[in-house]
Amino acid sequence: MEMVSKGALRGALVWALALGCGGEEAPPEPTPTQTTTAENTAETEVETPEVETPEVEPTPIELIDLVHRVPVTVAADSAYHGQLNQVERLYDGDLTTAWNSETNEGTAVLTFLFERPTELHAIAMTSGYTKTDGDRDLFAGNRRINSIEIVVDGASTKRAPLDPDARELQTVTLDEPVTGQRVGVRLAGFAPGTNADWRELCVSELRLMGVDASASAEPLT
Repeated sequence: MEMVSKGALRGALVWALALGCGGEEAPPEPTPTQTTTAENTAETEVETPEVETPEVEPTPIELIDLVHRVPVTVAADSAYHGQLNQVERLYDGDLTTAWNSETNEGTAVLTFLFERPTELHAIAMTSGYTKTDGDRDLFAGNRRINSIEIVVDGASTKRAPLDPDARELQTVTLDEPVTGQRVGVRLAGFAPGTNADWRELCVSELRLMGVDASASAEPLT
């Protein structure tokens, strides 16, 4: 029987064990990891195109002559020789007629009392008596209004000048529309006429311009 040294036997066992286990194991492959780059994390800024908003023009408000479209009572502080028809000439649509105050009237108030609250935007009036009678220029000869004050329901709403040399209707627009029932036009100042004997205040026509949803479709008498 052949004798084997202990050292040789130990080496044979180690070799056998190595073969039984399949030799040395290959090191495990690393688990792949996702590489994050700035390229795929940066937020892409998308410019929002500017859209121009079209300008919408406001619908113009249609103003009406309230004196002829809404029931109203018209009064004046005075009238030449106390004639009632002088007041009617303020709104008869005829520039050859005029309301004339009592002689030597310093100031006067023309009052319009509506049956219901009405929205006032402006007034239009002449500064004097615009008629020419032959060689007599009634406009130049009479006093002409050069300053007015608009009072609505007792509150002063607008003070404005008038051109005493302008014969046409002059429009005074309120800073903001005002709703009220009693509108007073105070004739606050005047320019003297060329005829010293004519000392009345004169207005050929006066219109109150505004809006009223219940206004008559046809002019009122």
